[in-house]
Amino acid sequence: MGTVPVTINCWEIECCGEPFSVGDRVTWRLTWAPEAKLPDELFVTLDATVETVPVTNLPRGDQPAVRRYQRFVRAGQIQATWSGSGSLSGHMTLRGVLLATWHGGGLEPTSPSVSGFVHRIRTLRQRMQISAGRPRRREALVAGSELIDMPDCPHTFDDFGDRADSGVVVDLKVVAPPV
Repeated sequence: MGTVPVTINCWEIECCGEPFSVGDRVTWRLTWAPEAKLPDELFVTLDATVETVPVTNLPRGDQPAVRRYQRFVRAGQIQATWSGSGSLSGHMTLRGVLLATWHGGGLEPTSPSVSGFVHRIRTLRQRMQISAGRPRRREALVAGSELIDMPDCPHTFDDFGDRADSGVVVDLKVVAPPV
């Protein structure tokens, strides 16, 4: 498959991320984000198969079981979960961003993982603005984003007011999962 960019949000790393460096072998669960608000160079185009699988959440307390659908994107050794409504499936060309997650993002316990070697680490620094809506919050802007090479993944991220380090981009050399 080669090397693909995988984006990791800063809060994922600060909360539960394991430290890693260039050259390390990692295994992560990925989500597929076709509409991410990230720089264009982080998007990949995959010749993929999309499989839609019904998933039933187990009942909790007085809440009944809920049936919904989970989509899986598969392209060679790359496997990612694509949460969302609908039952899109089959072979297709997709464009989107691969996001590593430790917290879910719609992932099921059985969601597939991807293994690879960390080829490059870049901190993603984005310009920030205050949203116009209510409640007012800071939002990252795509325009003016910078990617800064790092030998190791930081565990905390800098905030400069009008710009902030919002995560890292890892160029991942995808390999077969360990046995």
